[in-house]
Amino acid sequence: MTFDSGEDRTAVITGFTIKNGQAEYGGGIYCGNGSNPIIVDNIITQNSAGGPGRGGGISCVSSDPLVLNNIIIQNQVFGSEYPDKGLGGGIYCLNSNMEIIGNRICNNIAVVFVYEPYFVTISDGGGIYSESSSPVISGNEIIDNTAGDGGGIYSLYSTPVITSNIISDNSVGGSFNQWLRWGSGGAILCVSSAVDISANRITGNDTDIRGGGISFSNSEGKMSANLLVENSGGGWPDEGGAISLSNSDVDIVNNTLSRNSRGGINCADSSSPRIINTILWADSGEFWQEIYVDSTSTPVITYCDIQDTLWPGVGNISVDPLFRNPDNGDFHLMAPYCGDPYSSPCIDAGDPAILDSLLDCGWGMGWYRSDMGACGGGDSIMVGIDDYVDLLPDQMALTQNYPNPFNTQTTIRFILPEAQNVQLSIYDILGRQIHTLIDEYRQAGRQTVTFDASGLSSGVYFYRLQAGNVVETKRMVLLK
Repeated sequence: MTFDSGEDRTAVITGFTIKNGQAEYGGGIYCGNGSNPIIVDNIITQNSAGGPGRGGGISCVSSDPLVLNNIIIQNQVFGSEYPDKGLGGGIYCLNSNMEIIGNRICNNIAVVFVYEPYFVTISDGGGIYSESSSPVISGNEIIDNTAGDGGGIYSLYSTPVITSNIISDNSVGGSFNQWLRWGSGGAILCVSSAVDISANRITGNDTDIRGGGISFSNSEGKMSANLLVENSGGGWPDEGGAISLSNSDVDIVNNTLSRNSRGGINCADSSSPRIINTILWADSGEFWQEIYVDSTSTPVITYCDIQDTLWPGVGNISVDPLFRNPDNGDFHLMAPYCGDPYSSPCIDAGDPAILDSLLDCGWGMGWYRSDMGACGGGDSIMVGIDDYVDLLPDQMALTQNYPNPFNTQTTIRFILPEAQNVQLSIYDILGRQIHTLIDEYRQAGRQTVTFDASGLSSGVYFYRLQAGNVVETKRMVLLK
């Protein structure tokens, strides 16, 4: 399938199985020359690109399509002899601002061949490869993809927004022998990029060298409210089972890192991250455990819970965070009012300049200031340190639904500064109003509404709150 004549969003491909295609660009679908179609509810499988190839499943060059709710599985991309790499086993994105939302991107391969001792072909970006682009990657399952670098996502010279994804069991690497190895970013590799990585569950990814979870090289940006668990790094010495930074200045705020192998965070080559409100607990390594800092790097670490080390910095602690049920993947903080036997020391122990805006057992539980960790302060509002008193805001506030993505049911919260008429409605991706949750007079204060989407199909929806003359809209992703 090819879109290269400037098609807009009125061009839609939906309901197809696209299989066994072969091309240099886009074995399954190619979008170019300013074409911006909607690609929705398709199965894109067993396609390949080689020569070197760009995009085994989908290739987008100078185009901004919406890629929504597809199954992109078992596609592959080939390189030729090094340095001619294949890029993007599932999706390739160049000079494009595409939206990749609510897809299953699984078992795609950016093929690595090694014929010792002279011939090697390496391909990058097993799931998604982005170069000189600004994609939105939201609500996807990115699972079991393989590459030379960037098993799940590879970002080069890009400004991606990567949010609310499950990124698990991706792998990277290769070797000529046991000494000459490569492979960075089991889940995500960011090179010369400015990134926004938030609210992702990043588990079980692995790499031969740097960053079993995420690897940053010459990059900047922010990662917040991410859970990084049971990822595995490599290298000697340990180069970051969860996160590796090389010449990178990234704000690492309200994340949870636990049970990662080959260390938690590696700061090297003049890296100066700010690590705030983050829990690093039960990570393991042969040479170091939670945080490694080389002689050229200067991280600033505050209000963090770091195992076995009372790290220098304001508000740092080294106490068991008391996760609710980590053996079953529940890394929420214990709290007696949620039925737990103990109270986590990470509740109300975060940066006092941040307030949790969601106060319940499913998310932030601190009543006076932020909690530590991904499940304790990820949806927070920045306020001045002198302002954190529990007063009603002077304007309406609509928070992100939780969970997001969700399966059937999700919770929407908002705050009213005064009693007034309120309308809360749901819209589909085409802007059609499909449901009204609230249309009535409500008292001032915090409000909670449950949305049951059991009668809707998977995809992107919007919820719109109107109170008086004030209107606010947010996006949510339904995955069944």
